[in-house]
Amino acid sequence: MNISIMNIILRLFFRPLLLGICFLLPHLSHLALASYIPEIPLKNAGVLSPDKDSFFDLNVDYSKFYGRITDRDKSGNVYKIKVENNNIKFFRASDALTFTEVKGKQKPCEALVRGVEDYYITIYVSNLSSCKKDEEFFRIGTQLNLNSEILRERVHYASQYRAILLKMRSDFLSQLSEINNYIANHRQEEIKVAADYDKKIVQLQLDKRRALDKLTWEKKENIRLQAELIKKMDSVDEGIKYYRVEREEHLVDRWHLDRDLGLPVGNQPQEAIKVENVELFY
Repeated sequence: MNISIMNIILRLFFRPLLLGICFLLPHLSHLALASYIPEIPLKNAGVLSPDKDSFFDLNVDYSKFYGRITDRDKSGNVYKIKVENNNIKFFRASDALTFTEVKGKQKPCEALVRGVEDYYITIYVSNLSSCKKDEEFFRIGTQLNLNSEILRERVHYASQYRAILLKMRSDFLSQLSEINNYIANHRQEEIKVAADYDKKIVQLQLDKRRALDKLTWEKKENIRLQAELIKKMDSVDEGIKYYRVEREEHLVDRWHLDRDLGLPVGNQPQEAIKVENVELFY
């Protein structure tokens, strides 16, 4: 199976470029984002949960998430929180967030992200007194409500980035399938190509034999024609020789002619005089 090399090159270089451009696009409106959301099947169709490949759910507020304090430092300003949603992996150091106790109604505390692990986030609270009374701190095991607009934006961009990655994966799978089919069928293709060339070789040999036989036949025909032409030319030469017409002309004696014209000549023609073996007549 023939594979277009140019098509593979375009996919390998053009799609990562498109991926980067889309990742840096500004916020899309909810109306534009709705076009990326696949239709969720109804429960009566046998599906109890949305498709795992759905990109973004407009009905979910990704800025809010919940966690429980698992550890803190002695100063009470650094806390390690375990969360149930691993979307916190999109956080970066120094990102801002706010949090409150689940059962409390105190003022939200402001904090900065210090580190991120799988299902764990470490935060730093610079001014604990702004949301807690003096000499108070959050105890280990406290349930927290956390909020971050930055996280919502990151999830938004991540959904678009994942959509592009899924498209790239589909393209790569298609290319890989073609390559696998080519490798699996290589032996059959090799036999087929060899058989095609064997046919061409046999045909060339047959054409060669026919051409040589034709040349041999033409030579024999030309030899036969040569013999016939020689016979015909001999016959023509004999005819030319036989039908030749000979020309005869009577010579007039000059002496008699001069006397008839009254020229001063002798009574008899003079004898020939030889001079240096050259005969001169007067």
